[in-house]
Amino acid sequence: HLLAQRNTHTHTHTNTHSSTTFIHTLRSMASSGQVQIEVGNFNGSKKPAGEGLFDIAGHAVTIIEIVLAAVALFFFVLMIILAGILGSKSSSGTMDANVCDSASCRIIGGKLASFMNESVDPCEDFQEYACGNYQTQNRIRPPDRSKTVYTSMYDRNEAKIEDILTSRIKDRSIDSYERKVKQFFSSCTNDYQSNKVRGDPMIIALEDTMTTKVYLWDGRSFPSMKDFNTVLQKVHIDYWTDAFFTFFLTPNVFNRDRYDIQISSAGLGMSPYSYIYPRLNVTQHYKNYMQTVLRLLAKDKKVSVPESRLESFWNDVYAVEYQLANITLSAEWPDEHPHKESELKPLSYLNLKVNNINFVDFFKNMFGPSVTSDTKVIIAAEDYLVKVNAYLNMLTSKSIYSSSRMLTNYMSWRLIQRYANYLSYDYVHANREYYQDVTGRSSFLGNYEFCFQLTTSAMRHALGSLFVSDHFSDKAQTKAVSIVQDLRTSMVSGINQIPWMDSSTKQAAIKKINTITVKLGYPKEAINKTFVNAIYADFEVSSTSFFGNVLNWNKYLRNRWKDLWSARTVDKTLWRYKLYDVHAGVYNPWHEIMVPAGMLQWPLFSDGLPHYVNYGAIGVIMAHELVNSVDEIGGYYTETGKFSDWWTNQTTQAYLSTKKCTVDYYGNMTAGPYTIRGRSYSVPMKRYATRYARFGIAETGGLRYAFNAYKNWVSKNGPEKILLGSKLT
Repeated sequence: HLLAQRNTHTHTHTNTHSSTTFIHTLRSMASSGQVQIEVGNFNGSKKPAGEGLFDIAGHAVTIIEIVLAAVALFFFVLMIILAGILGSKSSSGTMDANVCDSASCRIIGGKLASFMNESVDPCEDFQEYACGNYQTQNRIRPPDRSKTVYTSMYDRNEAKIEDILTSRIKDRSIDSYERKVKQFFSSCTNDYQSNKVRGDPMIIALEDTMTTKVYLWDGRSFPSMKDFNTVLQKVHIDYWTDAFFTFFLTPNVFNRDRYDIQISSAGLGMSPYSYIYPRLNVTQHYKNYMQTVLRLLAKDKKVSVPESRLESFWNDVYAVEYQLANITLSAEWPDEHPHKESELKPLSYLNLKVNNINFVDFFKNMFGPSVTSDTKVIIAAEDYLVKVNAYLNMLTSKSIYSSSRMLTNYMSWRLIQRYANYLSYDYVHANREYYQDVTGRSSFLGNYEFCFQLTTSAMRHALGSLFVSDHFSDKAQTKAVSIVQDLRTSMVSGINQIPWMDSSTKQAAIKKINTITVKLGYPKEAINKTFVNAIYADFEVSSTSFFGNVLNWNKYLRNRWKDLWSARTVDKTLWRYKLYDVHAGVYNPWHEIMVPAGMLQWPLFSDGLPHYVNYGAIGVIMAHELVNSVDEIGGYYTETGKFSDWWTNQTTQAYLSTKKCTVDYYGNMTAGPYTIRGRSYSVPMKRYATRYARFGIAETGGLRYAFNAYKNWVSKNGPEKILLGSKLT
């Protein structure tokens, strides 16, 4: 009857001609049980049964209509059969009682079954039994080096982040972190705008940095060492580019609660070994790249630069970098750890040792008036800095023009090389050609992947908030927390049974397990829109100017470093991993384990999966990290994060004896065979056994503790349903 009320167009083709017909009426003949079909052409005339038609009970019907009627009848019968099957299963209750039939169970059950090789005896080769078909189900794509559960999860998380970045902006307010991260990404991928402005942003940056004209197109340089310090500060602080040295804020190794300024060697365009031990024409490739970029800049500046000036520019830059490379490789390492309190030096000391660079003014400019000549810093490369100062003295002993020109060109190139990849296609392509010349590899990230990695690395808090809001729930976090608590209980019981650990060491280990902070999923602030907006309050983002956004990001970082320096105290509530990372780890100095939301994803974890899947997957991983918190490395950090060996000598000696057993076991194994270019290779594990032993102990220990934790859960909650299609308990 529904069909009788609906007009349908059909096209009928005969073996001699094509004519379009229109079915005017399809009605039910209740009295005769027949269907009468009136078929006519567009001029309204009836067409008798004949060519291309069949006569059924005195009515003309086409082949297509007969086929459609048969298909409809088939599906009607199929629906009746399926309804009967489902009704019988529902009434019997057999499936509901013993089998987990949820969507999550169906998916994970099918996946696990497809990975297994049940033709193998698990007592003979459990790895092959459990994962024998994994490789056939998960082929390695050409760009990938490996294919694992983790890489597959990373790919899925990456796809989720891509969807977030390319989706419509919901909050377009001036303070919106969502708008800022999406516009930062879209400005990076905007090839049209980048190609439109070409090298102009770099030209503006160069002219802003140099105190006079730019040598490349004006043939001039700054006139004095005073100008040298001004330019050096602009290169470092305004444009976030290393020249002669680098600096950063870091937690002190011996006092992880405090940030210190560390100064180290830096400022080269290549590896220092490439200058001293030239190979495969690397130096020539570097020169070609430099001069290609310089010609592009001159073209975009619309000036003519003579080849002699290009050659002079190259000679100046290479001469400075060559000397820095020599100094880098010849500089002596400090005798004592530079982070020790006794080794920290005031900036006044550094100014005396390196008189050509005013470090007091430099760090006042960077961090503000709280920096004084008495401010102590970590000097990780004192001999290097002293030798750089001697080189600067040697330069200034020459004519002021030649020395200032060399320094001008060196720092100009540091800026150009730093930002060339943020310019138009010509500059990016030049960098790719240089990369291919040096490495022999012609595969590149591509602009989209470059922008994706830049955005996910830079604006981690914004993307983390959006990721968690879309792909994680409070219910899932609650379940993960309960698993951790069960693992703690299991580990405390297990530690008490360790034969090689004495009583006092056991008590210290148990205290660490019970007090360690476990950061799961995400911090509550991550889904607080006002809180995340405040993080990026002083970061200005344009929808079109990518280069401008990069410079604004540098300014934003400078302000964040100022904030950290003002506080000086390390904020241990911060999350060291991105919330969408596929990684879990222990950080002993902060006495914490972190398992971000990106790790708490299917198939390692899901709120809809049975507990034995979650305990066997993410549970084993978290237990592994708990083991690491009290093992031979974790044994050097107390429950407060202080660096101190709390294992007794008796425990250490007994452990080394036990560890040898593990080393010997793995040392007798052979990995492979691996087929590479048609040849089969096997790798003896003896050379890797000692390094792997700690990981192996944590892995097997984590498995044991997670299994016992699950058994404890079952004792309280009862057995769970088995996976659909599984024969395993």
